[in-house]
Amino acid sequence: MTLTYGRIVLARLTGRRRVIAPLFGAFLLATTLLVMLPETSFLLAGASFQSFLASLPAGSSTVQIVSTGLGSDEDVSVFRQDLAARAATDGHGLMREVGFRVGFGFLHLSKLDGQSVAPEDSAVLALMSHSDLLSQAHLIAGNWSIQATGTDVSSTLPEQTAHLINAKPGDRLCLASESAVGTTCVLVAGIWRATDPRSAYWSGDVSLPIGVEVARSELTKLASQHSVRLEATAVLAPDIPVIARSDLNAAQDALEHIGPTLTSNLPNLQAVTVLDTEVA
Repeated sequence: MTLTYGRIVLARLTGRRRVIAPLFGAFLLATTLLVMLPETSFLLAGASFQSFLASLPAGSSTVQIVSTGLGSDEDVSVFRQDLAARAATDGHGLMREVGFRVGFGFLHLSKLDGQSVAPEDSAVLALMSHSDLLSQAHLIAGNWSIQATGTDVSSTLPEQTAHLINAKPGDRLCLASESAVGTTCVLVAGIWRATDPRSAYWSGDVSLPIGVEVARSELTKLASQHSVRLEATAVLAPDIPVIARSDLNAAQDALEHIGPTLTSNLPNLQAVTVLDTEVA
């Protein structure tokens, strides 16, 4: 067949298209990869950071903010509210409260159910009040409260404390302190067991094996009567969903300085944490 000039041109163009098409496809693929790879790498890094935070044990992932010298229930409430505000603003919402407790201090068991306890046999107990305890523990004996008379206060005991002093529901405990005038007597309403002692709720809580639990209103009343200053501890843990929506570098930098951020370097506040070194 005789090729005309037009057919020759068409044949050459067709051949070029066959050569150019694969090259153009490769160019598009390379361009797409250049755009997607950094984004994919960023997403993977973010997911890895979130998984790392979620895998940390409670003792390594939490921040305990301790406030001392609190003289009233209002002081306790103000501390908690101010801390929540700082966590939401200065802390960018990266940490959330997972536990809150107020401590009266350590006392000696002076009487158990009417019987005096010799000093050498006396156990050191911690008079405490935990917020939202019922969601973190369950009763194994007795009730959560009991009707107390006179100056006595209704209380509950963790099972470790009950075993330590051989106490049961209905017993009356009298506690004394060298720094407080007089004694504090409580009626044991029930015995409870922590659902998960390793959870962030109990992070840094030395009172669990020696605690005597009373309502916060009773605790602050006792503190006022005995001129005792209370100590409050808020436990905060990383809020993974919020961190997932945050800039990775900014979130990591914020967590590296989370202690000073949450305390605002106030003299009556102390941050207890290793989270800053874990994420550094």
